[in-house]
Amino acid sequence: ALVGDAGTHQDPWSGSGMDTAARQAEALGSAMTADASSWNSTYAQARDDVTLQRFHSTVTAATDLSVLLG
Repeated sequence: ALVGDAGTHQDPWSGSGMDTAARQAEALGSAMTADASSWNSTYAQARDDVTLQRFHSTVTAATDLSVLLG
């Protein structure tokens, strides 16, 4: 299982990297303890739920980093 930058690379200007890694690690732990036989698909969905909104915001902001200043 990949968490943090190993799963999604985010521009450091957004400051989301460490938070994303912690959220994904928590999602992984929850998925593994909830259902050890199908944790992979459960984790994939949980990872996307805690990551994609911030990831897309980071990608959008990366084209013009001045939006992060304001």
